[in-house]
Amino acid sequence: MGGAQYLDIWTFVHLLGGIALAYAIRVAFDVDFVQSLIIVGIILIGWEVYEIITKVAEPFTNRMVDLVAGFAGIFIAYQIPLFASLVQSVLTALVFLIVWSGLNIVGWISWKARYEQAEIQFLAQRVVDRKE
Repeated sequence: MGGAQYLDIWTFVHLLGGIALAYAIRVAFDVDFVQSLIIVGIILIGWEVYEIITKVAEPFTNRMVDLVAGFAGIFIAYQIPLFASLVQSVLTALVFLIVWSGLNIVGWISWKARYEQAEIQFLAQRVVDRKE
């Protein structure tokens, strides 16, 4: 989905993912920083493994920056104070999760459209090459 050597738009999405997941887990389960680091860290690493398995093409350096961004998001989530009202904290967590999910969905749709367009161009070029 990415492809840049180090930073791309997905770096921000990984940062926001770390924030959203860590803040939501913190609010929902009242876990400390280390517990959140482990839980969200497993999710972040699992996502990168999923990208490798599904053959998402991006340089190794970009994968590492994505992980660093996600882990930085966990740290940032613990700098955001919880509200006195549980409702406000839950709403804040939901906003983070919705924005993060929305960016993932829009990004996936955009990637899929580019992938399909590239596939059509490849097939069209094969037809042209056969005629020559």
